[in-house]
Amino acid sequence: MSCSDNGPAIDIVTPENGASFSPGDIINLSVVVTDDVSVATIGVSSSGLGLNTSDPITGELASVTYNLDITLDAGTAADEYELTITATDGDGNFSDEKLTISVE
Repeated sequence: MSCSDNGPAIDIVTPENGASFSPGDIINLSVVVTDDVSVATIGVSSSGLGLNTSDPITGELASVTYNLDITLDAGTAADEYELTITATDGDGNFSDEKLTISVE
């Protein structure tokens, strides 16, 4: 295993930044994470939506497609919400990308 100082690259496939949803909708989050060492964990958080996940990735994969369905509660207030996608590699380096969605 090689050593790197760079965190994984995160490419948000869906939804688009600024996408609009309604209470009760399902957000289909899809990201592709790549790293020169291996992808160790992928997490998604949003304090406004009460979301905080962290999933270990098994095997020493340099590229992972990660999908997560997020169901908005029927009582979700109309507002903008920020989702943070975080990835850590096998050397402990991390990176994150942010995505804003609107609930109308």
